[in-house]
Amino acid sequence: MPDVPLWTDCNQACAFCSNPTGDFREQAQAHSFEALKEKLARHKAGGGERVFAKFDEVRDYFTLTGGEPTMHPRFFDVLEHIKREFPERELRMLSNARTLASEPFARRLLDAAGIPFETGVILCGPDAETHERIAGAAKGAFSQTVRGIENLLRLRKEGQRVEIRMVLTALQMPSLRATLKFIGERFPEADRVTLIFFEMEGRSEWRFDDLKIEMTECARQLDALYSILRDFRELRLYHFPLCALPARLWPFVWNTLDPRKVVFKLECRDCPVRLSCVGIHKTYARKMGAGDLRPVERPSGLAPTGFPFHPFEALRR
Repeated sequence: MPDVPLWTDCNQACAFCSNPTGDFREQAQAHSFEALKEKLARHKAGGGERVFAKFDEVRDYFTLTGGEPTMHPRFFDVLEHIKREFPERELRMLSNARTLASEPFARRLLDAAGIPFETGVILCGPDAETHERIAGAAKGAFSQTVRGIENLLRLRKEGQRVEIRMVLTALQMPSLRATLKFIGERFPEADRVTLIFFEMEGRSEWRFDDLKIEMTECARQLDALYSILRDFRELRLYHFPLCALPARLWPFVWNTLDPRKVVFKLECRDCPVRLSCVGIHKTYARKMGAGDLRPVERPSGLAPTGFPFHPFEALRR
């Protein structure tokens, strides 16, 4: 599932953004249509060369990222090129959905993307004030994102999915209950809700003191909302080592971090669920010390799936 960064620019400045700092958003030429075609050709040829930084070796789907990928000046040309050159690949796209507030744009996207296709939309809060403050966005951004999600849900074809994502930081946690209730009431037909513990790197370092929270504290607050979490059609938790979470949240855990980004503590060697665990993001270990994370005992009643990306099924009654 290579992450393919289509464009460096974005119409938001989310506090938790993990994109690189510096001149990352000024490298337009490196993300031109011609440059992307050349990278995709090298990826298709294989040969052991790593073309894309994340998950380049996986060959089942592409994840289109940014910046905001839909802002690429030749976005639909890129999309059509990928569909033509990799017809067997599933397409996924991460977006803030503001451009999709335009019904013609959303319709054209869904027509061009075909099936299977999935859009993951970032939501930062349950209302305009909260969302726009955390997203670093102008007034009106929240309503655009909401309309974008509504358009995706209304216009999609069978085989096209919509995921709503939240990145968990100290800024989001006070409004998490309200945001989850908003999602459940406003978008009950969404295919998935995904909650992601933030990566302490890139642009998020600029506001680290505002964002930082221990994983176990974040998990404690998630567990308090268990009755809401379990009612979603599908809920996923990303970037949490198993020891951070109460056992009843383990069935929501998906392991999606690049192995090159994680470490394990020395005492993890003796943890009975070590091989099912995503590990600890290196930046969390470096910045937070990971003193809140300790090996666990395997709880009874958990059914292993045998699938490394989703290690545990629901608790047996």
